[in-house]
Amino acid sequence: MQITECVSANSVVTELQGKDRHDVLRELVELLAANGHVPDYETALEHVLERESLESTCIGQGLAIPHARVAGLSNMAVAFGRSRPGIDFNALDGFPAHLVFLLLYPPKDAAKHLSFLSELSTLAVRHNLVARLMEAPDAGTILRVLADADAEHEASIARGAQQSVAGASEQRADEGGLVNPVIALLARLQRFEQHKAAIAGEPIPDALDEKILNIKSLVPKRHLDHFYKLMDRRGLAVVPVERGACQGCHMQFSSAFNQEISNPRRIFNCPSCRRFLFIV
Repeated sequence: MQITECVSANSVVTELQGKDRHDVLRELVELLAANGHVPDYETALEHVLERESLESTCIGQGLAIPHARVAGLSNMAVAFGRSRPGIDFNALDGFPAHLVFLLLYPPKDAAKHLSFLSELSTLAVRHNLVARLMEAPDAGTILRVLADADAEHEASIARGAQQSVAGASEQRADEGGLVNPVIALLARLQRFEQHKAAIAGEPIPDALDEKILNIKSLVPKRHLDHFYKLMDRRGLAVVPVERGACQGCHMQFSSAFNQEISNPRRIFNCPSCRRFLFIV
C-alpha cells in the first residue's frame, strides 16, 4: 500500500506542541477526533496509551509509529506530527523521535495496518524519509515528499525484481555474513535463558551462568534491556524471518524491507511486535 493513501493535509501537524510522548499522542488523537475520524476520543486515547505502555513504538532513526486497534472506527486513520527538538519515545537506538505517525485501525483492518507499518519502515530505511520530511516547510510539501517516496519505492521494487537470487547472496557474503553479531549474541543468550528456565528448581550449572554473564557483557545495555522485556512479555525476543514474514507475529514484510534485514551491519526489529529479526 502507499502511505499517501492514508495521510491527508488536515491530519498533518508541522510543529508538535507536546513536550513528551504522552502529550504528543494526545495531540494527534485530538486531531483525528476533530477531523471526524475518531468518534470516541477518550477510548481511542486509552488504547493508544495502553499500547505505548507495553513497549516503545519508536523504530529508530527518529521515527515513531504509535498504533492501536480501536473498535468503532469505520476506517484506518493516520495522523502525522513533526517535532524539531525531538520527543523521547524510549527508542532502542537512544535517539529522540522527530517524526510521529499515529495509526488507529478497526479490527477489520488488521492486515492493512501491518502493511502500513511495513511500508513506512521500508521508506524510512531505504529512502531517507526522516531527513526529507524534516526539511519540508509545510504540510503540502510533506505530502509531496511522501508521494515521491512512494513512487521511488515502487521503482526500486521493479528494479529489485530483476536481480538474481545468486547476486543478492553474493552481496550478503561480501558483507561478511548473514547475521549481525549482536543478534547472534542475543540468539545464543535466548537459548541459554530458555535452558535455564527449563531446569528451574534445579541447581543452575556454573558454566551456564558464566556463559550468560559473558554474553551480557558484550551486548549494549539498550538492546539487552529490550531483550529481557521481550522475553518477559512475549516468550521469545529473537525470531527468524521466513518467507518474508516475522515468525513471532507473522507480519508480512515488503520485499524491500526483507532485503534490508539481510544487511548484517544493522539491527532490525519487527515494526509490529518489536522482536529482534534475522534472516534464515
